[in-house]
Amino acid sequence: MEYEGAHSWSIRSIAEYAYCPRLFYLVAVEGLNADNEHTVEGKIIHKTVDRPTSLPCAKDNVGKEETPQGNMRSLTLYDKDNELMGILDYVEFDGDCAVPVEYRKGRAPRVDAELWEVDRIQLGLQAHLLKSAGYHVEQVGVYYSQNNEKRYFPADKSLVSEAIEKASRAKKAAESSTRPEPTKDTWKCDGCSLAEACLPFETNKLLSKRPAKTPYPPRMDGLHVIAQTDGVGIGCRGNCLIFRDAEMRPVKELPLAGMESLTVYGNVQVSTQALSRMAAQDVHVTYATNAGKLLYHLDSGSKTGVHIRKSQFEKLADQQARLELARSLIAAKISNQRTILLRNTREERDAGARLKELRGKAESAISMETLRGIEGAAARTYFQSLSKALKNEEIASAFAKNGRKRRPAPDPFNACLSFCYALLANECTTALTAAHLDPGLGALHEYRPGRPALACDIMEVFRPLIADSVALSLINKRLIKPSDFKSTAEGTMLGERGRTALFSCMEKRMRETVTHPAFDYKIDYRRMIHLHAKLIAGWMRGDYDSLHFLMTR
Repeated sequence: MEYEGAHSWSIRSIAEYAYCPRLFYLVAVEGLNADNEHTVEGKIIHKTVDRPTSLPCAKDNVGKEETPQGNMRSLTLYDKDNELMGILDYVEFDGDCAVPVEYRKGRAPRVDAELWEVDRIQLGLQAHLLKSAGYHVEQVGVYYSQNNEKRYFPADKSLVSEAIEKASRAKKAAESSTRPEPTKDTWKCDGCSLAEACLPFETNKLLSKRPAKTPYPPRMDGLHVIAQTDGVGIGCRGNCLIFRDAEMRPVKELPLAGMESLTVYGNVQVSTQALSRMAAQDVHVTYATNAGKLLYHLDSGSKTGVHIRKSQFEKLADQQARLELARSLIAAKISNQRTILLRNTREERDAGARLKELRGKAESAISMETLRGIEGAAARTYFQSLSKALKNEEIASAFAKNGRKRRPAPDPFNACLSFCYALLANECTTALTAAHLDPGLGALHEYRPGRPALACDIMEVFRPLIADSVALSLINKRLIKPSDFKSTAEGTMLGERGRTALFSCMEKRMRETVTHPAFDYKIDYRRMIHLHAKLIAGWMRGDYDSLHFLMTR
């Protein structure tokens, strides 16, 4: 908040510091914010006091017979000297006496109970602001909406002094370049709307080996929409997206509530009204070619997460830190390649042993050039053996002859792999954006205009487990046929029916659950990608020194 050009600290953020210093830092310093059922319920309760009432200042009434009477809602006050500001829910006035009342959504405690620390700090600062404005404050109140009860408490000097001292400590904490550690009172984290950004259980696990708690829900059950039919138009009506065919006839209507992403392939038109509504709902929108190549990713323009991106630029300027991140990613990738190979081929034990050896070398690589050489050797070993996992002899023979080639894809299996990798890159870019990281600056992959280098980095872990697994399933389960491919000047490409089958198989795979090796809980692959992005963000912010990426058996 601003006061005549100077920064003012919200008393609500000071109360958040009293509850959890890390929560305060994430909200007040890094600008992160999110809603859950608890915050939404609180906002609904506060609607009754969010309509401001004009209030004359006490000093304006000096020499007048009338003084302020009645009750005031949503009263904004400043204290320039202490750099504080607050929006008071409700204030009861009687002449020059004032009683601030804070609205809470919970149930009132037992009669003899004292104020919670958070309420003491917030009401103490409210009393201070009212006193600074010239009013006498002898008591403060809390309204508990769950049982419709109002309680009053004395506003003695200790209440105000404790709150001012807490504000001073919060300002000092905000000056630090590192986040406070997560609270050890992890019961506070259960209903916190920023738990997914904070990762309290995971961070505590990495710092002190305490067990991590399974996130809820284990799956990201939001709607992920794909539009690929040429000529389709997407508009909006109210809080719904309207899909129309080439003749502008409505064919489908989907609510924006619960929608997480929209991916557009080829010549699909999206109206500016629909884009604006999706930006307001924080729906990620991605545009790609019919071949799956990412064209651009639309961002809502949020200015939060600057501290995270600043830490990313500083961390990746350190060549040793880049090597450490790249080593962890490639070691996990080679381990997962070995897993996929041994799951799908019984006779490739020698290749499995070779990959195991290369994984060990990757973990101890002394330079980026050495690491890239190890990755290349692992890729050759892996793809030379992967053709034996294909049950269609014609497709297997073509892939064994061509090997892994991207541009252009010379055969159906290469075309499936390339398209799956493109989808996976889009997922990783979305996850990194949600974690407030810049997808363009990576460790293993060098910066190149138009390439999301960090997304290419993080997807290395998931290439075998998601993309390669989906491509194998499409061929081996006969979900896709040779007629679903077409040969063009750009190589072998999937037709519309083939893409539809691939999208379906990919989404099914993304919703399968897998166990994280460090945290010992199960979450689906999409949430696992988001978890990895946030773990990298925490590592870049200095929350912990070690990196643990997904490796399955």
